[in-house]
Amino acid sequence: MMARRFPSPEWAWPQGPQELLIAAAACPDEARAADALRAWLEQTDFDDASFAEQRLLVRAAVRFPPSKLEIPERGRIDGIVRMLWSKSRIALKAAEPVLQALTEAGVEMLVIKGAAFSALDMGSLKGRIAHDVDLVIRCEDYAVVLEVLDAAGWRPDHGASVLYLRALGAGFHGLNFVKAPNGDIDIHTRVFRTVGHDDPAEVGIWERAGTHDFLGAKVKVPCPTDRFTIALAHGTVDGLHHADWIVDCARMIEAGEIDWPLFLENADRLEIRPHAHIALAYMARKLHVGVPEDVVEGLRPKGALPGLRGLEALFLFRARDSHSHLSGLAKRIFKLRHLRRIRAVNARVSGGGRQRTAKMRRARRFPAEAGNTAPALVQHIPLNGGASRFRLFVDFGQAVVARRHYLEINTSERHLMRLKFRDFRGHGRALAMIDISLPRDVDPTDIRVHSRPAGPLSVRPSPEDVQALGAVPVRVAAVQ
Repeated sequence: MMARRFPSPEWAWPQGPQELLIAAAACPDEARAADALRAWLEQTDFDDASFAEQRLLVRAAVRFPPSKLEIPERGRIDGIVRMLWSKSRIALKAAEPVLQALTEAGVEMLVIKGAAFSALDMGSLKGRIAHDVDLVIRCEDYAVVLEVLDAAGWRPDHGASVLYLRALGAGFHGLNFVKAPNGDIDIHTRVFRTVGHDDPAEVGIWERAGTHDFLGAKVKVPCPTDRFTIALAHGTVDGLHHADWIVDCARMIEAGEIDWPLFLENADRLEIRPHAHIALAYMARKLHVGVPEDVVEGLRPKGALPGLRGLEALFLFRARDSHSHLSGLAKRIFKLRHLRRIRAVNARVSGGGRQRTAKMRRARRFPAEAGNTAPALVQHIPLNGGASRFRLFVDFGQAVVARRHYLEINTSERHLMRLKFRDFRGHGRALAMIDISLPRDVDPTDIRVHSRPAGPLSVRPSPEDVQALGAVPVRVAAVQ
């Protein structure tokens, strides 16, 4: 029996029903995998299965068709497989026209994660869910990509304007674009979060990638070792939110597709050796996947204690719902540490010009001289010619829940600033104000306030999400 006590790697490994489903989908020993699937079915109510569990269940079900394994729940499982396969097909079909448009515009695209497997074999959709398309683009193509997406009706899920995204530049890792009713594309300016696009680990992926036809477009697909590295780098810091990547990695190892010296070289560059050790030790020790022993031991952190990077790997790998209050707090601390590194890379990529958000403060009253204008998502600020400094008042209306509000200040052709107001009360009238100084080269008669969503909204948001995150019609007043 392996010890699961902190800070051993076993402490972070999957547990309970999730461990059973991973074994059912990834364990090379088919008899043991079949037993794991039966055990999961005995212990779990289908109605309580999460989406993450359904994804793994699809992998296991496709692995064990009726000819290999008879189970009473086969009808319901096949229904889930058909439903998720249909959703994947619909999502890819929605992305097809814009991918073709990007190819026609001369944009070089690298597909990663589930889209990479789909590009290699569309038949894999029945065994692997791909509800979105992850595209990596060159930084120099960012403006063209924005133009093509906007012309095709794709919008960022957090509701930012194209003017804001242009001002943001390529200083981000990923942006999610959606198009009703089923379109979902993630645009990345680099593969890995914690290194820049010019890092040798990034450059090498593009150089080793092969070109494939995908949905009528020309795309690049990373080589197997790079797909393996990408899966580990992203999956090991996500609290096992989705564990498909473990199945992908296990199958690539068993197929003998991994160039281990290349992987270890990139693990050093990306500083993910502790993360890789937890994952590969789990695959070797628990799933009995054929990971070379010298690779597992070579990745093991030196010394009795794991060090800061090793602790980060432990807390970020462990499943989200397995944390205690204390370890959950530690996880949040290490997550912030990880996010700081990502932001530092974003700032370097954007040349330090990343757009900042200014905080508004609560106002006691709304200027009476503003009149009784109707609330709207876009309001023109009535400034006198030549004015460059003013106090902006915003009336968000009657508050229903405590929430954040976001605004953009734009001209007709340029983004100027982003504003945030946090309404802690969640009741009464939500009024805010801020002092603004306009750049000298801005026409003060061409200033508009745009109300924006407070966070990502799905293509079909629930009423509760709209209430908490949706853009709110506002009234504005400017006092000079």
